[in-house]
Amino acid sequence: MVDSGIFFAKRKSSKVTVFGLTPMFSPLITSLHLADTEANTNHFFQAQSTMKIISPVLLNMLLNKKAIALLFICIFFLLSACRDKQAAEQVQTILNLHEFTGGSPVRLVWVQDILDNKDVSAQGEHLRLMGYDSEDGKGEQIILAGPGNFFRPLITPSGQQVVFSDFHQRKVQVVDWSGENRHYLTRGRALAVWRDPADGIEWIYVGRGAIQDSPGPGSERLYRVQLKNPVIEELVWNKAPFGGAVHVSGDGRRFSAEVAGAACALIDIDRQEAYRQGKGCWPAVAPDYSYRFWFFDGAHRNLEMVDTRQGTRNRIYLANAPGIEGHEVYHPRWSNHPRYMAMTGPYTIRQGGNNIRGGGGGVEIYIGRFNESYTDVEAWFQVSTNQRADFYPDLWLASDEQVVPAKVLPADPSDQVSSPPKDSDWPVVNENLLFAWENVAAENKWISPAEQLYQAEFVARDMARFALNYQMRLGSGWYVASRLPKPDPREYAIAKGLSLEFVTTLPEQQQQTDGLLLVLGAENDGQTILRVDQGVLVLEEKRKGQAAQIMQLGRLPVRKSHVLLTIEPAKVTFRINSSDSKMYPRASSEIIVWPLTTGDPRPQKRSRWNGLLERVALYSGVLDDQEIKQTEQLFTQMQKSTNAIKPLVVRAELVSTSSIPTPEDILPYRRGLVVNEYRIVEVVQGSIQDKVVLIAHWAILNGKSLPEADRTVGEVYELHLDAFDNRPELEGERLSMESDNLLLTMYYDLDS
Repeated sequence: MVDSGIFFAKRKSSKVTVFGLTPMFSPLITSLHLADTEANTNHFFQAQSTMKIISPVLLNMLLNKKAIALLFICIFFLLSACRDKQAAEQVQTILNLHEFTGGSPVRLVWVQDILDNKDVSAQGEHLRLMGYDSEDGKGEQIILAGPGNFFRPLITPSGQQVVFSDFHQRKVQVVDWSGENRHYLTRGRALAVWRDPADGIEWIYVGRGAIQDSPGPGSERLYRVQLKNPVIEELVWNKAPFGGAVHVSGDGRRFSAEVAGAACALIDIDRQEAYRQGKGCWPAVAPDYSYRFWFFDGAHRNLEMVDTRQGTRNRIYLANAPGIEGHEVYHPRWSNHPRYMAMTGPYTIRQGGNNIRGGGGGVEIYIGRFNESYTDVEAWFQVSTNQRADFYPDLWLASDEQVVPAKVLPADPSDQVSSPPKDSDWPVVNENLLFAWENVAAENKWISPAEQLYQAEFVARDMARFALNYQMRLGSGWYVASRLPKPDPREYAIAKGLSLEFVTTLPEQQQQTDGLLLVLGAENDGQTILRVDQGVLVLEEKRKGQAAQIMQLGRLPVRKSHVLLTIEPAKVTFRINSSDSKMYPRASSEIIVWPLTTGDPRPQKRSRWNGLLERVALYSGVLDDQEIKQTEQLFTQMQKSTNAIKPLVVRAELVSTSSIPTPEDILPYRRGLVVNEYRIVEVVQGSIQDKVVLIAHWAILNGKSLPEADRTVGEVYELHLDAFDNRPELEGERLSMESDNLLLTMYYDLDS
């Protein structure tokens, strides 16, 4: 039962001075560190009052040396007692969430597993619907006893009802907070709620159209349905499939969702465009007008908080909440107040290398309060304390209209929520630029002449990994070009030509092998293929009903090279490193521009060519002479300004390992790393201060286990490393880690 919660405030170490003591004892007192919480402040003033009482006695006793020694001992134990009252976690018991939120009435709803405590996804029929009302004094209470399915419960904006779904039947229902008046609302799965600030109408956002071959909560279309009049509904989004973690901004103009490739996007409803903010899961946009955005990381321990207006971001560590003790957490959800969030944890039961799937009766509901700058959670409140697993919390605070005052409304609702990169003039932007990807560490954004914001990405497939300097490593797998907003066929269907620019780095000559570089088009519809044959770049065009046309364009030097290829109906033009153009006649008039892939997707013909690829730009038109000159100048500038990163090379002894999960354990993820603990034996290249470190190795790629991930404790390995935080491509990848030393510096094994 929950008669009271536990409140935890972040500790801020500070020195205090106790007045009324002689200088003889003030150093002892001023060295006392107290936490900046109400409880500790009370302890301090109690100690101060005590000292004021004894200070006259103290002055008389100073004449007696034995008394001085005795007094010193007494003071020492008095101060120790004060400090003992400060629990290691700085715990203060308070009555309820009402106090934690500064007086706002609070309601919380969640689902509870009444069978085996493992239904973390809330897809089974052995759940009950739970609630907590800070005002009724009942603590934890049952709203609907079940057993049944109550997928993703949400408190309506008024706070009077709870909306939930039957996961498998895809039916949305609503019930009063009292548990009465339960009735069917609409079809689909309820994902978010919102009240229109203009007219007060409450809307339920519903996902419909299951993604094929996906057992998860994905949908193809998002609708909004009026709560009180469900026959009135509106289509919100149908441009791309999305996941179940949906939030709506206070003005109703944006919503957050996970889209293709685990990309967490902020979606502009008016423009029908998605803006990628990062890679991970559980994306959320703030319930006010700030368009602040977060997403959950693959370690299930952190939030990445993004200020979309300023283009800045910071990491917020959730696993340090008292009671979590560094373990994984789950189900993070923003409340209807931007300063408060809910989550579940800790997840401590290992099941096949995955703590989340283990669930457990110790999984409880926690409420966090962000600081004013949204750089940290300044305080935590543990709501539930029971022997049943609690999942999918949703928190509601009264008087939410005070959260979004009119003064913070944007002057222009169409303001860009992201900014293009400011540190590079690449690529050359014109009305024909279809795709531009610099490397995996770049923002890869640009604004068209029509002031449309675009963002590009290469999604790693199969065993593909990115290289040390963030290029695509084609020998490891293949990559699919993706763009937000998604390219419309009208952008390239009637193209009179195409221009393709890229930078490639070849390995040493003796390591060269043949391989596929990139492909335009789909196999069944005709393709334009660039491949390497004995060091020569070859263009092969395949068209239905026609013999393949093959051209040897020129030799690629064993170094970094800038390539520019233009294809027109009657000719092909090839330039490399600003050399004179080479022209070749072309028989086909058909121009294929999209889709774009790099590397070879055929496992039986995996490219063994270890070349690197970066700065890929694709135009559905032909660059003019001035634009060609500009691209080559930008490459020259890149050569002068780029400093290659060198790996840290060490010999390290494996101290302890984490359990290696199976591909099934990490679903819906298809790629995962395992984190092991090592002791540095020798530094071969670079420098490192740490003696013991955590190192992440790939364990699963493309849904397949890697045998080399299984390593032997006590064995010494030579490892090429980079700091884990330096690797943006690892953002959102699933991490399995069991070390007891979770605060050790983490590195990434570049050769795994």
